Amino acid sequence: MLKSPIVITGYGILSAPGRGADALTEAFKANRSGIEPVRFLDTALTHIKVGEVKQSTASLAAELGVSDQSARLRTVVIGVAALHDALEMASLPADSLRDVDFISGTTVGGMDNTEKFFNRLAACEGKGSDADQLAYNDCGASTRLIATETGDFRSISTISTACSSAANAIALAAEMIESGRAECVVAGGSESLSKFHLNGFNSLMILSADRCRPFNADRDGINLGEGAAYLVMESLDHALARGATPLATLSGWGNACDAYHQTASSPSGEGPARSMKAALKRARLQPSDINYINAHGTGTENNDSSELAAMRAIFGSKLPCYSSTKPFTGHTTSSAGAIEAVVAIEAIRKGVIPANLGLNNPVEPENPPVERTVEGATINHVLTNSFGFGGNDSTLIFSRFSNNHVADDSSAARRRVFVDRASMISCCGAMTDDWLSASPQPSAEYKRAVEPDVKGLLSPGEARRMSRILKRALASSLSIVNKESLPEAIITATGLGCMENSEKFLNELYTYGEEMLKPTLFMQSTHNTIGSQIAITLGCHCYNTTYSHKSISWESALADAVNQIQTGQINSALVGAHDETTPITAGASMTVNPDSGFISEGSVAALISATADSSQCRPVEIVEVTTLYKPSASELHNIISRWSPDGLMLGLTGHSDNDSHYKSIIDQSASGAYILAWKPMSGSHFAASAQAFYAACKFLQAGSVAENYVWRNGTGPLNSILIINHADGLEWGLTLLAVKE
Repeated sequence: MLKSPIVITGYGILSAPGRGADALTEAFKANRSGIEPVRFLDTALTHIKVGEVKQSTASLAAELGVSDQSARLRTVVIGVAALHDALEMASLPADSLRDVDFISGTTVGGMDNTEKFFNRLAACEGKGSDADQLAYNDCGASTRLIATETGDFRSISTISTACSSAANAIALAAEMIESGRAECVVAGGSESLSKFHLNGFNSLMILSADRCRPFNADRDGINLGEGAAYLVMESLDHALARGATPLATLSGWGNACDAYHQTASSPSGEGPARSMKAALKRARLQPSDINYINAHGTGTENNDSSELAAMRAIFGSKLPCYSSTKPFTGHTTSSAGAIEAVVAIEAIRKGVIPANLGLNNPVEPENPPVERTVEGATINHVLTNSFGFGGNDSTLIFSRFSNNHVADDSSAARRRVFVDRASMISCCGAMTDDWLSASPQPSAEYKRAVEPDVKGLLSPGEARRMSRILKRALASSLSIVNKESLPEAIITATGLGCMENSEKFLNELYTYGEEMLKPTLFMQSTHNTIGSQIAITLGCHCYNTTYSHKSISWESALADAVNQIQTGQINSALVGAHDETTPITAGASMTVNPDSGFISEGSVAALISATADSSQCRPVEIVEVTTLYKPSASELHNIISRWSPDGLMLGLTGHSDNDSHYKSIIDQSASGAYILAWKPMSGSHFAASAQAFYAACKFLQAGSVAENYVWRNGTGPLNSILIINHADGLEWGLTLLAVKE
């Protein structure tokens, strides 16, 4: 089998300069910035300039005809506009999306809506009439709504790695296509401005009151922006088969962790240099082949000096043409990687190299960025950088499409993947297996996880500063990996991220107004804080990403790790699922979804590898992991029949509405199959299926099941368990585990 090149057949964009790629390119040609004083965001920080989309949420929602539910969320409305345009350009109608996957990057999600109701939600611990407002706060909710307004995709997922989110979504799409898991994927990101993150960046004292001036000697900070962009990505074979026109090729991509600080980049630019090197290697290009670099270029002294150091490390003393386009769009945070991917493709197609707007005194006169927009240039390869909090650094390389491509042979057999070791913290216990013989949890609405002992792992000062979720994540992860045996990837799943710190920051925002806010709470509020903190603690520079898509976050993360091991890209990965539930989020969950059982929280960390641990008498293999969006009953039954597991582990709670989604699965399961349920033991939360994974591994290793998990007893040997999990009956995650005697 030969790998088919990955081509772009359509793209849509909405940003401060306007809607559509033409609007952006015309802004470049006219040197017209979209940075203006705040107009649509309700904030006291009116002196700060931003890159807003020049239309109210209500006006854009009415223009698009979205549902009332979607119209609440600016991230969703902006995303729908860009996605519709991308699909139209690629000639993909809504009724053709059933074989297409959708991946979106965001961090704000529905925070712009949540912050309006936070005071009322906090006063009644989420149980009041506004509880449903919080149901749309998480990142996955925005992605789901964007998809719902567009069509029924095969699967949907959300990546949240702060300012590299959309770039990582595009890289994941490429991985899926290259490995044969998909033929066509729509990927990118959407982000709106919110009072929360505008004040968060302001607390770091890095916002500029003027238009930002990246790589200029007098630069003084960033302008935040908002917007969305999505790319339609296909294998060349798939594109040609449906008569689509390839517009460009995604030839390379790379991700690495700086492992230096939660918000600052390292002086040496180690993470950015690693990501650029990885992208060039995958693209099989030399640094001299790059015609233009779309730099991350935020306009802070730290970012600009770090990125320049990284570029010099890769390209030498003479850099290619480079510029930052953030003086046109603002820093659109999670959507920046997709917006700037459109910039790269437009540069190739139209020969336009954007100016580094406002440049008058370059910080490096010997290597200045592009001073004036260049038109009519011949551009074959563009490298674009996106760097996020936690040192999450990503690079994409786009190339001119050519029919004279050389396909890669990918006929190597896919490797097997085994669970090396794992650790769990739940409401049942912290890194102990006593829960296997415990009784089910007593009737309760909300039960927190047992706090782990972090002595010896963290200093007293660190322990005081860190939130509960960070301490749990570090305790569970460091119990199975260390600096002497680093994993080759750190992949994290979390539905809500560091929710406790987010609520504390919102509380201070409402208590003190938009001043005197503590930066630590904001720094530790992003979803990828968890994975990056593990990397920083270990000093691990490897691939690092975070999935934040409701109850299938764990399956999304696990599928990524398994695929990379199966295809030989890495030999091991630390995969973790970490969620915390506060009284407010628990109250809202119980109000909106009372059939979910009792609400809990927890952490699971698993080290998986290509080699079975010889000390295990029954090593557990991860045979397959898949996620589906709105699958039919027959699709689910076909998968289950094909795998024929000895046991099914389901997210049963004993409540009719929730359990009805599993009824036909139970009815059609083999009569001798075990039916197991984990939620009566460890409760419901977005990362709960990882606790099912941990329990299933223990049962398979022992060859028997703990009685407190049995919903229906089986009759035969227990050599395989299929974990089936759903989010509101819409997204489904399926994981098959097996042992070989």
